[in-house]
Amino acid sequence: MASPRMAVQTSTRRQHVLIVGRRTDDGLANTLRSRRMSVHVSADAAHALRVWKPATYDVVLIDVRKHLPGEVIDFCEQIKSRWPRQRIAYLTGPPAYVTLHWPDEIPETHTPDQWEETVHWFLTAA
Repeated sequence: MASPRMAVQTSTRRQHVLIVGRRTDDGLANTLRSRRMSVHVSADAAHALRVWKPATYDVVLIDVRKHLPGEVIDFCEQIKSRWPRQRIAYLTGPPAYVTLHWPDEIPETHTPDQWEETVHWFLTAA
């Protein structure tokens, strides 16, 4: 049974996102920009630490596949020590969807629109 769609909450304030470990022309970055979010992309954790400022970004997305585990932990600890309220999410691979029937029901293929759909559901859940 499909879950009912919830209305996406809209805000007059533009959301600010820092993506770490991706390219500027990345599909995720482009999808977030198409949702009228302000997106800053940093190629690595060291650069992200130089550009990050407390209370600037609503969320920091870090691609853990592009960094050694120690780098990710160090990055998060440094951010949290300077701004404990900073929200950080870890990108672990292409978007996959978990349903109420998980783990029996996980799609095996990825479509080009999955980032768009994932962003929609994140905004719905927020």
